[in-house]
Amino acid sequence: GVLTLSPKLSPFPYAVVAVAAYTQKSTVTYDESVSGIVLALEGSELIVEEDAVKALARVAGLAEDSDKVIYLLRCISDSHTRRQSSSFFSLAKKLAIATTLPEIVSSLDSLDDHLAYRTFLVGHGITAVDWSVWGALKGAFDIRSVRLNESDDFVRQYQNRRPLAE
Repeated sequence: GVLTLSPKLSPFPYAVVAVAAYTQKSTVTYDESVSGIVLALEGSELIVEEDAVKALARVAGLAEDSDKVIYLLRCISDSHTRRQSSSFFSLAKKLAIATTLPEIVSSLDSLDDHLAYRTFLVGHGITAVDWSVWGALKGAFDIRSVRLNESDDFVRQYQNRRPLAE
């Protein structure tokens, strides 16, 4: 596939660029004339970052519907895992646009609580959800300007390890 985006996008779509590089399922082309992102993959064009992340993860076997995760879903509740994934995609969207300190702190605290006993957000391997939340944390200026305190230790570790996962 080919991922085309402007290097001047704000917030920058770190998640889709990172998952494209990690999976090696898409080349990244920077074009200042593009107003958003365009992922040409398997005969379709995706313009929403979350959809592009999910598509790249699916093609690479990282998404919730990959063979690896389907096996995992047989071991635990399918609806619970899909609900978790959906809530983390929502959290990624919220983090990307959060502007008030209470909103940011609440989201980070919730994420930190979840990561206290987990390496990945859902399941035992990296998925599209991990890339989306990591990208939101990486790209959101307001979150980067908030100094993480000791109680956000797991979020800090998560934020720092994402590109090196697996």
